[in-house]
Amino acid sequence: MNWGNKILIVFLAFASLISYMVYRCTQVQVNLVTDEYYKDELAYQQIIDESKNAKGMRSKFRIEQGHQNLTIEFPTEFQKSNTSGEIIFYCPSDASKDLKWKIELDEKGQQTFELSRFRPGQYTAKIRWASGSVRYYQEEPINISNK
Repeated sequence: MNWGNKILIVFLAFASLISYMVYRCTQVQVNLVTDEYYKDELAYQQIIDESKNAKGMRSKFRIEQGHQNLTIEFPTEFQKSNTSGEIIFYCPSDASKDLKWKIELDEKGQQTFELSRFRPGQYTAKIRWASGSVRYYQEEPINISNK
């Protein structure tokens, strides 16, 4: 085997490796944080202000996962007020797992979600609400395990 054949073999091996890598890269699903990432980034100062409002609360959220339900209990100062907003369960690994609900508190200041609507995985509960003219925002990590 002469040096010309060796160069040809190395070149073909390199070309095969690059072709395989290009094929694998086209098979991987890539999810952005949101579909409108750049638009959301421009409005991020509003989220910072709302987060400061949430940090100033006397009590915090309680998130409890039972066997069949996930319950979010709002702080006591919002349980009797006219609270509106939304809760987004964001899954960083798969955008198809994301879920979104409007806030509809019961008389105890809680909102309950059926675990059967979730697929197991790591989520971030992004809670954005308003009470009166003050807006709030808070994020809490959640690990959903359908038992």
